[in-house]
Amino acid sequence: LHPRLTAVTSIGLEHTQLLGNTLEKIAREKAGIIKPGTPVLLGPLPSGALGEILKIAAERSAPVLRLDESLVSAAGPGKVRIQGHGDLPAGPVIGPALRTALGLALTLFRALLASEGRPVETDAIAEALSTLCLPARVERFPGTPEIVMDAAHTADSIRALRLTLEEIRYPSPRTVVFSIAGGKDVARILAELPRIA
Repeated sequence: LHPRLTAVTSIGLEHTQLLGNTLEKIAREKAGIIKPGTPVLLGPLPSGALGEILKIAAERSAPVLRLDESLVSAAGPGKVRIQGHGDLPAGPVIGPALRTALGLALTLFRALLASEGRPVETDAIAEALSTLCLPARVERFPGTPEIVMDAAHTADSIRALRLTLEEIRYPSPRTVVFSIAGGKDVARILAELPRIA
């Protein structure tokens, strides 16, 4: 199996028992996805991790694509602005982290279609967003009170959830029900939790 594209979307201190206990060690493990001569898309990465990924990509002659972080932006409640496609209903894409994820997915999709000489159609993006389902990713359950469920399990993902709750003006104070598996950086995670409540 030889991929047409690969991606390293993010690197954080998680799965440290398997991947290593520094961002650089984790980056070297995640760089296993980089194949000789195959383009690799990079999401926003911490500088030390980015350096490791760029070094390995160069060693493997893998062209590097970088995410244009302005590709997808907020366009008001329930909408996203996508460069070249205008404002579209956002579906479940809520908050900065999910917009970044959408930008990564669109960048991969554009690159694949470009290799076939085909453009990305706005209608195809709109249809994909209208049918997209992201369980436990800022998933909202209407009611009194409204409930938001999110699978945040690292300090970085909890910070991203906080930014999203602020963006959607989710009322506070909030009750947080939280559970975490072993092997996580509990101290850093617990330091972030009060900022959500």
